[in-house]
Amino acid sequence: DAQNFLHGDYHTGNAIITDNKIQFIDLMFCAKGHPVFDILCMYSHYVFLPSFDSDEACILNLGLDKTGAEDLYNLFIKMYYNDKTDNEIANVKEYIKGVHAARICLADVALANVFSNEILQTAKKRALAFYEQLNKFKADIINSLC
Repeated sequence: DAQNFLHGDYHTGNAIITDNKIQFIDLMFCAKGHPVFDILCMYSHYVFLPSFDSDEACILNLGLDKTGAEDLYNLFIKMYYNDKTDNEIANVKEYIKGVHAARICLADVALANVFSNEILQTAKKRALAFYEQLNKFKADIINSLC
């Protein structure tokens, strides 16, 4: 239901600091919606895509090694969900991982040939696992109500 401003490609490469103010650039995918969509972009840039790179490539692309990139993402999630327990944050991160995988699979339709087959296959496996986990969760809820 949220109608927040979304950048659509949210990561540090699309932010500049001038006069001690952060300004976002590359506004091609801006929209209104739920902030989880910008969080999905952060997950993609700092966890998912670096998992296919070496530390050297990650440093070249992000200025951080793979561990540092994931630490930055984890810090952002912890700060964004500062009212949640560690267990709740872990659940949120699993949800983001699953939704991200589905989004990557769908992105190949709109942005053909952007992702390698390896990335698409990994995303497909994660999306299917998330779908199965979600169905099990729904079934558990229904069984608990009966």
